[in-house]
Amino acid sequence: MIPKSALELIDRTLKDVMEDASPFGGKTLILGGDFRQVLPIVRRTGEQQIIEETIKYSTLWSIFEKLSLKKNMRAKEDAAKFSEWLRDIGNGEVELFVPEKEIQSNNLIDDLYPINSPLDELTNRAILASLNVEVNQLNTGILRRMDGNIFESRSIDYATLQGIDTADAALDEEATLRYPIECLNGLAPSGLLPHNLQLKVGAIVMSLRNLSISDGLCNGTRLVVREIHSRILIGELLTGERKEQIVEIPRIELDTRGDTYMPFILHRRQFPVRLAFAITISKSQGQSSDHVGLFIDR
Repeated sequence: MIPKSALELIDRTLKDVMEDASPFGGKTLILGGDFRQVLPIVRRTGEQQIIEETIKYSTLWSIFEKLSLKKNMRAKEDAAKFSEWLRDIGNGEVELFVPEKEIQSNNLIDDLYPINSPLDELTNRAILASLNVEVNQLNTGILRRMDGNIFESRSIDYATLQGIDTADAALDEEATLRYPIECLNGLAPSGLLPHNLQLKVGAIVMSLRNLSISDGLCNGTRLVVREIHSRILIGELLTGERKEQIVEIPRIELDTRGDTYMPFILHRRQFPVRLAFAITISKSQGQSSDHVGLFIDR
């Protein structure tokens, strides 16, 4: 969901382009969405601040005509009850009841990723969790159970000053002295790749960037690691039309440019993947798996 600031930016842009002071430059704007889904992401704030960042709190919201869709035209008639159930879940009107046979009293990892199971049986499974911290803990646990040695890929980090021409060697040296490499290695900003990426041959990973759309290597694509080299990963696609295709993943450089919360720009060169035995519920949208476990720790 876009934040109200994005909607207000569209308003100002259209006014400027159309040279018209009317809302949205006199253009008709149609919005669609569901406020029961993911809210805008606002860093370092609480629940109330996130709610206030929705378009409902924009001064422009009052000029919109609100229309509610009543019937899902794409759903078959026999799926009407299911559609109503989903709606009631979104409204918080359903009491959750999980049958005893669906509750696993033992370790969820043992159920989804048994030790010594053939890799082909594990590639179409996933554990879903709500938070990244839970996903990271699950992935680390599964990786350590796998046969083989752990390969550690440590990123190359450096800092430049915000708003400064990075071609100025003297200022780059100042940033290096002010922000030592050891400190930069310990930072884990949202959206940036980890400093220490641990992998094994046979590990299931997910691409975090659109590297080659034509080759099917997009953000969210799941792969199995076939070879690990210092500067390149060899992986096999697990999903899509190009399933089983072999691809190469190089290290790429990303930075925190635009993050006004940091007094400097952190540059990090790393493989753009993360372990994907477990993934967040949000990241699982559009994914298909034969066996799914839901990790609920709250």
